[in-house]
Amino acid sequence: MRTLSHYITRSILGTFLTTVVVFTFVVSIGGLFQLSNLVAKGVAVRPILVMFASGMPSALSFAIPISALTATLLVFGRLSADSEITAMRACGIGVWRMMGWVMPLSFLFAFACLYVNNMLVPEAHFARRTAAASLSSINPADLLEEGRPIEFDGLRVYVGRKSGDRFEDVRIYDLRVAGQTREIKAKWGTVSPSTNGNEIVMALEEVTIDPFSFDRPVPAYCREWTERIKSSGKQKVYKKRVKDMSFFELVEGMRKCLAGAHDTVEDAAKARMVMSVELHTRLALSCSCIAFMFLGVPLGIKSHRKESSVGIGMSLLFVFAFYLFIIVAKELSGHPELYPDMLTWVPVILAVLIGMGLIRRMH
Repeated sequence: MRTLSHYITRSILGTFLTTVVVFTFVVSIGGLFQLSNLVAKGVAVRPILVMFASGMPSALSFAIPISALTATLLVFGRLSADSEITAMRACGIGVWRMMGWVMPLSFLFAFACLYVNNMLVPEAHFARRTAAASLSSINPADLLEEGRPIEFDGLRVYVGRKSGDRFEDVRIYDLRVAGQTREIKAKWGTVSPSTNGNEIVMALEEVTIDPFSFDRPVPAYCREWTERIKSSGKQKVYKKRVKDMSFFELVEGMRKCLAGAHDTVEDAAKARMVMSVELHTRLALSCSCIAFMFLGVPLGIKSHRKESSVGIGMSLLFVFAFYLFIIVAKELSGHPELYPDMLTWVPVILAVLIGMGLIRRMH
Protein backbone atom coordinates (compact mmCIF):
# COMPACT_ATOMS: atom_id res chain seq x y z
CA MET A 1 0.00 0.00 0.00
CA ARG A 2 2.84 2.38 0.87
CA THR A 3 4.57 1.57 -2.40
CA LEU A 4 1.43 2.44 -4.36
CA SER A 5 1.00 5.67 -2.40
CA HIS A 6 4.60 6.70 -3.09
CA TYR A 7 4.18 5.81 -6.77
CA ILE A 8 1.17 8.12 -7.21
CA THR A 9 2.79 10.87 -5.13
CA ARG A 10 5.99 10.83 -7.19
CA SER A 11 3.99 10.83 -10.43
CA ILE A 12 1.93 13.86 -9.40
CA LEU A 13 4.97 15.75 -8.07
CA GLY A 14 6.98 15.15 -11.24
CA THR A 15 4.12 16.19 -13.51
CA PHE A 16 3.32 19.18 -11.28
CA LEU A 17 6.87 20.55 -11.39
CA THR A 18 6.98 20.18 -15.16
CA THR A 19 3.66 21.96 -15.69
CA VAL A 20 4.62 24.75 -13.25
CA VAL A 21 7.72 25.49 -15.32
CA VAL A 22 5.72 25.42 -18.57
CA PHE A 23 2.83 27.58 -17.32
CA THR A 24 5.15 30.09 -15.65
CA PHE A 25 7.17 30.42 -18.84
CA VAL A 26 4.04 30.86 -20.96
CA VAL A 27 2.66 33.55 -18.63
CA SER A 28 6.02 35.36 -18.50
CA ILE A 29 6.91 35.18 -22.18
CA GLY A 30 4.97 38.34 -23.05
CA GLY A 31 6.90 40.38 -20.52
CA LEU A 32 10.15 38.78 -21.73
CA PHE A 33 9.60 40.07 -25.27
CA GLN A 34 8.66 43.51 -23.96
CA LEU A 35 11.77 43.77 -21.81
CA SER A 36 13.97 42.55 -24.66
CA ASN A 37 12.75 45.54 -26.66
CA LEU A 38 13.90 47.82 -23.84
CA VAL A 39 17.35 46.21 -23.90
CA ALA A 40 17.51 46.82 -27.65
CA LYS A 41 16.85 50.52 -26.99
CA GLY A 42 19.87 50.79 -24.74
CA VAL A 43 18.15 50.75 -21.37
CA ALA A 44 20.20 49.75 -18.31
CA VAL A 45 20.09 45.99 -17.82
CA ARG A 46 19.84 45.89 -14.01
CA PRO A 47 16.37 47.50 -13.60
CA ILE A 48 15.11 45.42 -16.52
CA LEU A 49 16.26 42.21 -14.83
CA VAL A 50 14.62 43.36 -11.60
CA MET A 51 11.35 44.01 -13.43
CA PHE A 52 11.42 40.61 -15.10
CA ALA A 53 12.35 38.73 -11.91
CA SER A 54 9.68 40.58 -9.92
CA GLY A 55 7.06 39.40 -12.39
CA MET A 56 7.83 35.74 -11.75
CA PRO A 57 6.00 35.41 -8.37
CA SER A 58 2.78 36.77 -9.93
CA ALA A 59 3.04 34.25 -12.74
CA LEU A 60 3.82 31.53 -10.21
CA SER A 61 0.75 32.33 -8.10
CA PHE A 62 -1.49 31.55 -11.09
CA ALA A 63 0.60 28.65 -12.37
CA ILE A 64 0.51 26.62 -9.13
CA PRO A 65 -3.30 26.03 -9.01
CA ILE A 66 -3.51 25.34 -12.75
CA SER A 67 -0.54 22.96 -12.54
CA ALA A 68 -2.06 21.13 -9.57
CA LEU A 69 -5.24 20.48 -11.55
CA THR A 70 -3.38 19.53 -14.73
CA ALA A 71 -1.03 17.15 -12.93
CA THR A 72 -3.93 15.40 -11.18
CA LEU A 73 -5.87 15.03 -14.43
CA LEU A 74 -2.90 13.68 -16.37
CA VAL A 75 -1.72 11.20 -13.72
CA PHE A 76 -5.13 9.75 -12.89
CA GLY A 77 -6.13 9.79 -16.54
CA ARG A 78 -3.08 7.71 -17.37
CA LEU A 79 -3.72 5.35 -14.45
CA SER A 80 -7.28 4.90 -15.64
CA ALA A 81 -6.28 4.38 -19.27
CA ASP A 82 -3.75 1.71 -18.21
CA SER A 83 -6.45 -0.06 -16.13
CA GLU A 84 -4.42 0.54 -12.97
CA ILE A 85 -7.42 2.24 -11.34
CA THR A 86 -9.52 -0.85 -12.11
CA ALA A 87 -6.86 -3.09 -10.56
CA MET A 88 -6.70 -0.95 -7.41
CA ARG A 89 -10.47 -0.95 -7.02
CA ALA A 90 -10.52 -4.74 -7.53
CA CYS A 91 -8.10 -5.00 -4.60
CA GLY A 92 -10.48 -3.03 -2.40
CA ILE A 93 -8.82 0.37 -2.81
CA GLY A 94 -11.63 2.87 -3.32
CA VAL A 95 -11.52 6.38 -4.70
CA TRP A 96 -11.69 7.89 -1.21
CA ARG A 97 -8.50 5.99 -0.28
CA MET A 98 -6.83 7.42 -3.38
CA MET A 99 -8.01 10.87 -2.32
CA GLY A 100 -6.23 10.29 0.99
CA TRP A 101 -2.98 9.94 -0.93
CA VAL A 102 -3.61 13.08 -3.00
CA MET A 103 -4.89 15.47 -0.31
CA PRO A 104 -1.52 15.90 1.52
CA LEU A 105 -0.04 17.07 -1.77
CA SER A 106 -2.91 19.47 -2.33
CA PHE A 107 -2.34 21.01 1.11
CA LEU A 108 1.38 21.27 0.36
CA PHE A 109 0.64 23.11 -2.90
CA ALA A 110 -1.90 25.32 -1.10
CA PHE A 111 0.61 26.37 1.57
CA ALA A 112 3.22 27.08 -1.10
CA CYS A 113 0.70 29.18 -3.03
CA LEU A 114 -0.32 30.94 0.19
CA TYR A 115 3.29 31.96 0.87
CA VAL A 116 3.79 33.13 -2.72
CA ASN A 117 0.56 35.16 -2.77
CA ASN A 118 0.96 36.82 0.62
CA MET A 119 4.71 37.36 0.85
CA LEU A 120 6.54 37.08 -2.45
CA VAL A 121 3.96 38.66 -4.77
CA PRO A 122 3.46 41.90 -2.75
CA GLU A 123 7.22 42.39 -2.36
CA ALA A 124 7.81 41.65 -6.05
CA HIS A 125 5.00 44.00 -7.10
CA PHE A 126 6.50 46.83 -5.08
CA ALA A 127 10.00 46.08 -6.42
CA ARG A 128 8.66 46.10 -9.97
CA ARG A 129 7.09 49.54 -9.56
CA THR A 130 10.27 50.87 -7.98
CA ALA A 131 12.41 49.47 -10.81
CA ALA A 132 10.04 50.96 -13.38
CA ALA A 133 10.54 54.40 -11.81
CA SER A 134 14.31 54.09 -12.25
CA LEU A 135 14.02 53.76 -16.03
CA SER A 136 14.62 57.47 -16.54
CA SER A 137 15.47 57.12 -20.22
CA ILE A 138 12.22 55.39 -21.08
CA ASN A 139 9.36 57.22 -22.67
CA PRO A 140 6.04 55.64 -21.69
CA ALA A 141 5.11 55.65 -25.38
CA ASP A 142 7.80 53.00 -25.92
CA LEU A 143 6.17 50.83 -23.26
CA LEU A 144 2.78 50.83 -24.97
CA GLU A 145 2.24 47.51 -26.68
CA GLU A 146 -0.57 46.30 -28.90
CA GLY A 147 -3.25 44.40 -26.99
CA ARG A 148 -1.52 44.73 -23.60
CA PRO A 149 -2.72 47.18 -20.90
CA ILE A 150 -0.04 49.33 -19.25
CA GLU A 151 -0.53 51.35 -16.06
CA PHE A 152 0.87 54.84 -15.48
CA ASP A 153 0.07 56.47 -12.12
CA GLY A 154 -3.53 55.34 -11.95
CA LEU A 155 -4.18 55.37 -15.71
CA ARG A 156 -4.51 52.00 -17.43
CA VAL A 157 -3.77 52.49 -21.14
CA TYR A 158 -4.69 49.97 -23.83
CA VAL A 159 -4.05 50.30 -27.56
CA GLY A 160 -5.42 47.98 -30.22
CA ARG A 161 -2.85 48.78 -32.92
CA LYS A 162 0.39 50.75 -32.91
CA SER A 163 2.29 52.37 -35.73
CA GLY A 164 5.13 54.54 -34.48
CA ASP A 165 3.61 57.27 -32.33
CA ARG A 166 0.14 56.77 -33.77
CA PHE A 167 -2.34 54.42 -32.13
CA GLU A 168 -5.69 52.94 -33.05
CA ASP A 169 -8.51 51.79 -30.76
CA VAL A 170 -7.22 53.55 -27.66
CA ARG A 171 -8.80 52.87 -24.27
CA ILE A 172 -7.79 54.63 -21.07
CA TYR A 173 -9.21 53.62 -17.69
CA ASP A 174 -8.85 56.39 -15.12
CA LEU A 175 -8.53 54.69 -11.71
CA ARG A 176 -7.12 57.65 -9.78
CA VAL A 177 -10.31 58.13 -7.75
CA ALA A 178 -10.85 55.28 -5.27
CA GLY A 179 -13.92 53.23 -6.11
CA GLN A 180 -14.57 55.17 -9.34
CA THR A 181 -13.57 54.33 -12.92
CA ARG A 182 -13.69 56.65 -15.93
CA GLU A 183 -13.33 55.09 -19.37
CA ILE A 184 -11.92 57.12 -22.26
CA LYS A 185 -12.28 55.50 -25.68
CA ALA A 186 -10.78 56.98 -28.84
CA LYS A 187 -10.62 55.76 -32.41
CA TRP A 188 -7.22 57.35 -33.02
CA GLY A 189 -4.45 58.86 -30.97
CA THR A 190 -0.93 60.26 -31.23
CA VAL A 191 1.79 60.65 -28.63
CA SER A 192 4.26 63.50 -28.19
CA PRO A 193 6.49 64.64 -25.31
CA SER A 194 5.49 67.67 -23.23
CA THR A 195 7.61 70.79 -22.94
CA ASN A 196 8.75 70.00 -19.38
CA GLY A 197 9.83 66.49 -20.34
CA ASN A 198 7.98 64.94 -17.42
CA GLU A 199 4.83 64.01 -19.32
CA ILE A 200 3.71 62.64 -22.62
CA VAL A 201 0.69 64.09 -24.32
CA MET A 202 -1.86 61.80 -25.94
CA ALA A 203 -3.88 63.66 -28.55
CA LEU A 204 -7.03 61.61 -29.07
CA GLU A 205 -9.61 61.79 -31.85
CA GLU A 206 -13.28 60.74 -31.93
CA VAL A 207 -13.45 60.33 -28.18
CA THR A 208 -16.08 58.96 -25.79
CA ILE A 209 -15.68 59.73 -22.06
CA ASP A 210 -17.89 57.78 -19.67
CA PRO A 211 -18.63 59.27 -17.22
CA PHE A 212 -17.46 62.78 -18.01
CA SER A 213 -18.01 63.79 -14.37
CA PHE A 214 -18.56 61.62 -11.31
CA ASP A 215 -21.06 64.18 -10.00
CA ARG A 216 -23.17 63.75 -13.15
CA PRO A 217 -22.42 60.22 -14.43
CA VAL A 218 -23.33 60.65 -18.11
CA PRO A 219 -21.09 60.00 -21.14
CA ALA A 220 -19.65 62.81 -23.28
CA TYR A 221 -18.51 62.80 -26.90
CA CYS A 222 -15.92 65.04 -28.56
CA ARG A 223 -13.81 65.09 -31.70
CA GLU A 224 -10.55 65.81 -29.89
CA TRP A 225 -9.30 65.24 -26.37
CA THR A 226 -5.88 65.61 -24.74
CA GLU A 227 -4.75 63.30 -21.96
CA ARG A 228 -1.49 63.91 -20.11
CA ILE A 229 0.41 60.94 -18.72
CA LYS A 230 3.18 61.44 -16.19
CA SER A 231 6.58 60.35 -17.44
CA SER A 232 8.95 61.71 -14.83
CA GLY A 233 12.36 60.12 -14.84
CA LYS A 234 13.02 61.08 -11.24
CA GLN A 235 13.07 58.39 -8.61
CA LYS A 236 9.80 58.42 -6.71
CA VAL A 237 9.04 57.35 -3.19
CA TYR A 238 5.93 55.21 -3.42
CA LYS A 239 3.40 54.70 -0.73
CA LYS A 240 2.37 51.08 -0.59
CA ARG A 241 -0.86 50.25 -2.35
CA VAL A 242 -3.17 47.33 -1.71
CA LYS A 243 -1.31 45.00 -4.08
CA ASP A 244 1.98 45.83 -2.33
CA MET A 245 0.71 44.82 1.11
CA SER A 246 1.49 41.52 2.75
CA PHE A 247 -1.17 39.43 4.49
CA PHE A 248 -0.57 41.02 7.88
CA GLU A 249 -0.49 44.53 6.41
CA LEU A 250 -3.86 43.94 4.79
CA VAL A 251 -5.33 42.74 8.08
CA GLU A 252 -3.91 45.79 9.86
CA GLY A 253 -5.25 48.09 7.13
CA MET A 254 -8.74 46.60 7.47
CA ARG A 255 -8.55 47.09 11.24
CA LYS A 256 -7.65 50.75 10.79
CA CYS A 257 -10.63 51.21 8.45
CA LEU A 258 -12.91 49.86 11.17
CA ALA A 259 -11.25 52.18 13.68
CA GLY A 260 -12.29 55.23 11.64
CA ALA A 261 -9.11 56.10 9.74
CA HIS A 262 -11.17 57.69 6.90
CA ASP A 263 -13.26 60.84 6.77
CA THR A 264 -16.61 59.15 6.20
CA VAL A 265 -18.10 55.77 6.98
CA GLU A 266 -18.72 55.16 3.28
CA ASP A 267 -15.07 55.80 2.36
CA ALA A 268 -13.94 53.51 5.18
CA ALA A 269 -16.29 50.75 3.99
CA LYS A 270 -15.03 51.01 0.39
CA ALA A 271 -11.37 51.05 1.41
CA ARG A 272 -11.91 48.08 3.70
CA MET A 273 -13.73 46.12 0.98
CA VAL A 274 -10.91 46.73 -1.51
CA MET A 275 -8.48 45.23 1.00
CA SER A 276 -10.89 42.42 1.83
CA VAL A 277 -11.29 41.48 -1.84
CA GLU A 278 -7.51 41.38 -2.25
CA LEU A 279 -7.12 39.29 0.90
CA HIS A 280 -9.86 36.79 -0.01
CA THR A 281 -8.53 36.55 -3.57
CA ARG A 282 -5.15 35.44 -2.26
CA LEU A 283 -6.71 32.94 0.13
CA ALA A 284 -9.08 31.57 -2.51
CA LEU A 285 -6.21 31.22 -5.00
CA SER A 286 -4.34 29.13 -2.44
CA CYS A 287 -7.35 26.98 -1.51
CA SER A 288 -8.10 26.42 -5.18
CA CYS A 289 -5.18 23.96 -5.22
CA ILE A 290 -7.14 21.73 -2.84
CA ALA A 291 -10.44 22.21 -4.68
CA PHE A 292 -8.94 21.63 -8.13
CA MET A 293 -7.16 18.44 -7.09
CA PHE A 294 -10.33 17.23 -5.39
CA LEU A 295 -12.10 17.73 -8.70
CA GLY A 296 -9.22 16.43 -10.83
CA VAL A 297 -9.15 12.92 -9.35
CA PRO A 298 -12.66 11.84 -10.44
CA LEU A 299 -12.37 13.71 -13.74
CA GLY A 300 -9.08 11.96 -14.49
CA ILE A 301 -10.53 8.55 -13.66
CA LYS A 302 -13.59 9.15 -15.86
CA SER A 303 -11.37 10.12 -18.81
CA HIS A 304 -10.72 6.39 -19.43
CA ARG A 305 -14.35 5.81 -20.37
CA LYS A 306 -14.76 9.08 -22.23
CA GLU A 307 -12.50 11.27 -24.30
CA SER A 308 -9.82 12.93 -22.19
CA SER A 309 -10.61 16.23 -23.87
CA VAL A 310 -13.93 16.29 -21.99
CA GLY A 311 -12.22 16.21 -18.59
CA ILE A 312 -9.59 18.73 -19.64
CA GLY A 313 -12.30 20.95 -21.12
CA MET A 314 -14.26 20.86 -17.87
CA SER A 315 -11.13 21.67 -15.87
CA LEU A 316 -10.35 24.64 -18.09
CA LEU A 317 -13.94 25.77 -17.66
CA PHE A 318 -13.55 25.77 -13.88
CA VAL A 319 -10.24 27.63 -14.12
CA PHE A 320 -11.86 30.22 -16.39
CA ALA A 321 -14.84 30.52 -14.04
CA PHE A 322 -12.54 30.90 -11.05
CA TYR A 323 -10.58 33.78 -12.55
CA LEU A 324 -13.79 35.31 -13.90
CA PHE A 325 -15.21 35.47 -10.38
CA ILE A 326 -11.98 37.11 -9.20
CA ILE A 327 -12.25 39.77 -11.91
CA VAL A 328 -15.91 40.42 -11.09
CA ALA A 329 -15.12 40.67 -7.37
CA LYS A 330 -12.41 43.26 -7.98
CA GLU A 331 -14.70 45.28 -10.23
CA LEU A 332 -17.36 45.30 -7.51
CA SER A 333 -14.93 46.18 -4.71
CA GLY A 334 -16.37 49.72 -4.67
CA HIS A 335 -19.77 48.33 -3.66
CA PRO A 336 -19.30 46.78 -0.19
CA GLU A 337 -23.05 46.21 0.18
CA LEU A 338 -22.76 43.41 -2.44
CA TYR A 339 -20.06 41.52 -0.46
CA PRO A 340 -17.82 40.99 -3.51
CA ASP A 341 -15.09 39.42 -1.35
CA MET A 342 -17.31 36.33 -0.94
CA LEU A 343 -17.55 35.87 -4.72
CA THR A 344 -13.99 34.56 -4.88
CA TRP A 345 -15.00 31.47 -2.90
CA VAL A 346 -17.92 30.44 -5.14
CA PRO A 347 -15.89 28.44 -7.72
CA VAL A 348 -13.82 26.83 -4.94
CA ILE A 349 -16.94 25.54 -3.20
CA LEU A 350 -18.49 24.43 -6.50
CA ALA A 351 -15.36 22.48 -7.45
CA VAL A 352 -15.41 20.60 -4.13
CA LEU A 353 -19.14 19.84 -4.34
CA ILE A 354 -18.92 18.59 -7.93
CA GLY A 355 -15.87 16.49 -7.06
CA MET A 356 -17.76 14.89 -4.14
CA GLY A 357 -20.74 14.21 -6.39
CA LEU A 358 -18.56 12.51 -9.02
CA ILE A 359 -16.84 10.35 -6.39
CA ARG A 360 -20.18 9.24 -4.94
CA ARG A 361 -21.42 8.27 -8.39
CA MET A 362 -18.33 6.09 -8.85
CA HIS A 363 -19.21 4.19 -5.68
